[in-house]
Amino acid sequence: MSFIMKRISQDCDTPALRYFREGIMALDNRDFLLSPDFGEICQEISQKFRNGGVHDKIVSYDIFKEAFEKILERPLGYLSCLLSTKTP
Repeated sequence: MSFIMKRISQDCDTPALRYFREGIMALDNRDFLLSPDFGEICQEISQKFRNGGVHDKIVSYDIFKEAFEKILERPLGYLSCLLSTKTP
């Protein structure tokens, strides 16, 4: 996801990316989605909070707790920020 968001904010060179960008631009929260902050959130989730595509390691309880707090519990948690995207 972070790769795609980076591409549509910097180099929208395919019809699919341009179409996706049009959809993003219609959202109220487009500035957040196209920001480096959202890219960093995607990177953190994919690199730190998941246990790999082949399940080669187990996510520790401490990592799980941190992910749960950052993604779900905080008033402005990652999921809350993402769900605030809606069309006008």
